[in-house]
Amino acid sequence: MSENEVCKKLVAATIQSVEKAGEVLGNKFPVPHVVFNLRGTTAGMAYSYGAGFTPLIRYNLGIAKENLEAFLDRTVPHEVSHIVANRYFGKNCGHKQEWKWVMREVYGKEPSRCHQYDVKAHRARRTFIHIYKCGCGECKVGTKHHNIIQQSPEKRIFCCACKQIIKKEDYIKSRERH
Repeated sequence: MSENEVCKKLVAATIQSVEKAGEVLGNKFPVPHVVFNLRGTTAGMAYSYGAGFTPLIRYNLGIAKENLEAFLDRTVPHEVSHIVANRYFGKNCGHKQEWKWVMREVYGKEPSRCHQYDVKAHRARRTFIHIYKCGCGECKVGTKHHNIIQQSPEKRIFCCACKQIIKKEDYIKSRERH
């Protein structure tokens, strides 16, 4: 299924969820603006703001594409419940009892703060260790200091153990941090 089709399904499910809440609670709730710019391991985020503002839901399109049925079944009602609870109860409900009540009473879902999607491929930031030779053998530095060593001859980075300057030409290798 194309990204465009997934987006359309998510928008339609979001609108249906808002309409269902309106029917069940006898209230009219604003349809949120939906965007697909969430990255990393978070599946969705809802922003209610206050009265007079259009709420916003951000979905992680990558996670949604890989888990579409579960995403439509769990994540969409989860995020819409934030907006409904905040508007219905007139306060920021977070994952508190009001939000839980909406999940149970409106959507018939057991409230859960976290999803169970496999998100290894969606980590927003991978961290690396960079290994240099120094007086004490090997010195491990993070990416920030590695970049300083590689790009800036006037800035000096010192090994924490032997206090020698770590030089660009002493670089050995990088490996992903676990």
